[in-house]
Amino acid sequence: MTTNELFINMKKTKLEDILIITESDLAGIDEMVYNPVTGNPADEYDKGADSGKLQNRITWPNHDDHLHIGTTNRDVMMQLIDKAQGMGISSTENPYAKNDPNGKVDQVHATGSFHYKEFQGQPTVGAGVDFSGNQATLREFIRWINANYKGKQSSTDMTVEAPEAPKGTTTSGSTSSGGSGGGSSSSSSSTKTSGGTFDIYGGLLNKMDGKGKDGQSILKKAGNDIWDKTMGKVQKALGESTNHKSNNLNEEIKRMKKMMRL
Repeated sequence: MTTNELFINMKKTKLEDILIITESDLAGIDEMVYNPVTGNPADEYDKGADSGKLQNRITWPNHDDHLHIGTTNRDVMMQLIDKAQGMGISSTENPYAKNDPNGKVDQVHATGSFHYKEFQGQPTVGAGVDFSGNQATLREFIRWINANYKGKQSSTDMTVEAPEAPKGTTTSGSTSSGGSGGGSSSSSSSTKTSGGTFDIYGGLLNKMDGKGKDGQSILKKAGNDIWDKTMGKVQKALGESTNHKSNNLNEEIKRMKKMMRL
């Protein structure tokens, strides 16, 4: 059996199987802490999160007056900030934040915080954000998040170090966090290779990789072949379309392909 046949038999042809999928209880959300609510939840909709897992009771130092959220997905962060704006909640400590007069992140967070990571793409969107407002509205916002993101999946998007990040802050698809005042460390299912690229195959398959007669990676060539025979055909058809929505989807596929280094 050839390598290509092996991959096809493994059914690695679906886009969601090729992308790194976040294992969080809340789609795309790794951290969510606001002591007055997440520290004493009335029910499951008041729960906070750390390391991608919902917590019955979670409090962090210095989080009595604001809600901190760290995400692994760019679109999720934009959705949260836009939703908060509509609810009259102030958002800060994120380049995309709606109420930050400086438009940048202050160096007051723990080393490795989501605040010091930015997702690739425009507009600039940070991986961490702080929300402030009255307690009742923040509770309503947390309940909305739990109701709308629980049990769903999202991709782990690539991040780069933010300009304000202290020296030594880690980046890439994986995340280590400490929130704004110190939480715990977390890790994603992704792997950063020595060359700095995102290893979509995972550590085990990467160790099994070898070089073909042309000197190229066997796994990378197999991945390219699968793409060409599946999503590549879809991308070609969308690229030839004059439909505006189709063209937007085509650009999104290109972004995913670039993210996967294919």
